[in-house]
Amino acid sequence: MKARVARKAARAPEPADLQTLLVAAGGRPADALTWAQSVAPGEAAQHWQALPKAMARGDVSALANWAPAQAVDALQKLCHDVLAVKMGATPRFFSAKDLPHSVAAAGKPGSGAHAPSPGLYALASWSKELAATARTVEHPYNPGLMLESLVSRARLALNSK
Repeated sequence: MKARVARKAARAPEPADLQTLLVAAGGRPADALTWAQSVAPGEAAQHWQALPKAMARGDVSALANWAPAQAVDALQKLCHDVLAVKMGATPRFFSAKDLPHSVAAAGKPGSGAHAPSPGLYALASWSKELAATARTVEHPYNPGLMLESLVSRARLALNSK
């Protein structure tokens, strides 16, 4: 009996991980619950927190186990938050500390022109491309190639001047 209780306690998710998933789901509890039930919440939260910096590096492995529709949704959320920080607002889906350093520094008062941040035009173009991709994402010819293209475009947008 004690072993069963210990195993159940070991699998209990951390409140911070659940909060991260809730924020990532845009505040929709049903979506966060579905995500927490499909993947270990701690692992999913860490993966979500690492996603922005992985995209800035062009790391395709960060999206390796994601369906193209999930990847586009996550990238739209990332693009939204980067644009929000660029305009001086707080991010909605990611923590400011999880965003690439140049993006997080650009949102701080007094950072001025010393901190290079992604260009507004590049981010707006990326947002438009993601919206167009979202309309046809369910029918990719080659999902792996599509993910590589999405990550490459994310890297370009996040590192533009």
